[in-house]
Amino acid sequence: PVRRPRGGGRISDLVLRLLTGGVGDWHRVVAMPFPPGGQDPLAVLKLSGVADRNVHTEREQKALAEIRAVVDADMRRTLPEGLGTFFWKDLTVGMESYVSGRVLAATSARWGNSLSRKIDDLDRAGGWLIEFNRQTESRRVEWGGAELAEWSTRPLDCYEAIFGLTPGERSLFDKARQRHRELAGSTFPIVWYHYAFSSWNICRQNDDIGVFDWESAEPGPALFDLIYLVFRWHQ
Repeated sequence: PVRRPRGGGRISDLVLRLLTGGVGDWHRVVAMPFPPGGQDPLAVLKLSGVADRNVHTEREQKALAEIRAVVDADMRRTLPEGLGTFFWKDLTVGMESYVSGRVLAATSARWGNSLSRKIDDLDRAGGWLIEFNRQTESRRVEWGGAELAEWSTRPLDCYEAIFGLTPGERSLFDKARQRHRELAGSTFPIVWYHYAFSSWNICRQNDDIGVFDWESAEPGPALFDLIYLVFRWHQ
């Protein structure tokens, strides 16, 4: 599945690095073939451990193609390019270009790194997200409609029905529902969202931000990724 290196090098000369995220079926294996002495891999190959999750690999390729079609050249440089899929046994293997940089989990999310660097990383990730949302906005929907209820009041109702509420939770939910009513009639942007926009999926090369792992990306409300980022960052 790996193209022969430029200059006539042999496939056997490639160095293959494998990364795994855990033992659950939802985790994927990532293979990165490096040329001899190379700093960056020639490509990134991803596959899930079970055939039932092939759809996620295929969705990532589709999402990358649709997103890259609507953003400008500068934004495309911050995203992987889907290079297609092939089958290995009964598993779909997705191929994409490599996004250079160190993940923010290594540069900021650990104890001991400077506060100024952490703030700068978070600020740059937020700035990238603002521009990405601006470029991928597809439409605006009216607050209070069924579409946004899936992201606001309906989860509160489900939580209350299953678990009940403590006094503190009831106060919080009441305030959230009140704010929902106050926003009725306003419009809200629908954008492409990453769904796992965290320090593990964001990298930084000098002052540039890159974002990878788009297997769960879908159109949805703006701010979802920002809330997710801040929540995971706080953790």
